[in-house]
Amino acid sequence: MVASITQGSGSRRGAGLLALLASPAVAVFLSHNIANAGNLFYNMLFSRWLGPETFGVLATLLTLKLAILALLNALQMAVSQQVSRGHNPVLTKALAVLDRRMIVGLSVLALLLLPLAISGQLTSALGLPQGAATALAILLLAVPITAPLCIWRGIAMGRQRTGIIVASGQLEMGVRLLGGALAWVAGWGLTGVVAALVLSLVAGWLPVRRLGLAHGSRDAPTADHKAEMRFILKLALPFAALQAAQVALMDGDVLAASVLLDQRDTGYVAVLGLLQRIQFFACFGLAAVLLPSVTAASMRGESGLREMRPIAFLFGATVLPLLGVMYLFPAKLLVIVAGPEFAGAAPALLATGLAAAAFTGSYLMATILAAWSDRRGLVLFALAVPVQFGSYAILSKLWPDFELTHLMTTKAIVQTLLALGLSSLVAQNIYTRFVSLKAGV
Repeated sequence: MVASITQGSGSRRGAGLLALLASPAVAVFLSHNIANAGNLFYNMLFSRWLGPETFGVLATLLTLKLAILALLNALQMAVSQQVSRGHNPVLTKALAVLDRRMIVGLSVLALLLLPLAISGQLTSALGLPQGAATALAILLLAVPITAPLCIWRGIAMGRQRTGIIVASGQLEMGVRLLGGALAWVAGWGLTGVVAALVLSLVAGWLPVRRLGLAHGSRDAPTADHKAEMRFILKLALPFAALQAAQVALMDGDVLAASVLLDQRDTGYVAVLGLLQRIQFFACFGLAAVLLPSVTAASMRGESGLREMRPIAFLFGATVLPLLGVMYLFPAKLLVIVAGPEFAGAAPALLATGLAAAAFTGSYLMATILAAWSDRRGLVLFALAVPVQFGSYAILSKLWPDFELTHLMTTKAIVQTLLALGLSSLVAQNIYTRFVSLKAGV
């Protein structure tokens, strides 16, 4: 009898573990980190193959791609939040119409920018060498596909279609890594690497596109559909501020370094930026789960703390070991990731890690606040952009020896202050919600 009880208890524990591993939060977290490992390997390869200068060019092009996706990710977040509220056929048809219109609009934008890229005017404005003109022109071809990718990923997130979400992320990373490596080995240079980047976005779109196939009728949108589209775009505006701030605060260091530091340090910043993105994107997928799950909990009259607990645990379990490695083995980590040419960036690595940890926590807290319809977190995020870059500009003028370590330390201080401000807003909301729930309001 004891044996059967023990066996039954063990079976329940095993079933509970399987249920935990299959939950959307853990599944998306694991998928993002597999993709993150692929991204790390991608950058380890190309930082060695290209060297600091050319790798800086690739990092700038990757930053532009991330900027486009990040801004459209505001639409993805708005869609996921709205879809999580429940089944709405009018909403899904409205999204199909919005999808088509955005493809047309972004295609026109890409065609307008294409001559500027080919002529070299756009590369010059971005501080890129003229040899990058073709690669930049090819990158513009990816612009139209970003809208359907983000809209239908948003639907998958809102419906918690974990398998589709995982397949989309893994295909995108796989094509970018393998396609880019094959292009380089084949002798197609930076242009071939960027072409693989464009193809990877198409690959990421394929699994989610089927969510919209059943709603792709060409019937003219009704007044209800148009009203729904306007509501989604209005809902996306605050998230757009968050995403624009994310790009500026996380990836803008390369552009700031190109103005304030020499070319070698700019290459160092590109690798430090890679490690920041690895740390951030390890937890970025958690925000995609957090927004619809906390929104749905609020719709049920719950606080959302139950949905937040596994997110907080996974965040801590990711960030703390990374910071420990950065503190103990900074030079070794940089040599492993990017090669011996980048070991000189070691003194700035811990400050970079602290900045990334604070930023990631801030992003998750701003997402929680947005799920509670509290937009103050997004306002703080937006305000942090001029504070961070204004601090860079002021200190570089006041400090003649301003260099890489000072840049990253300044960033760490600003990001820590942002995290403290957002923590106070989250604590205030939690207290208010607990009081309301206990009072039966």
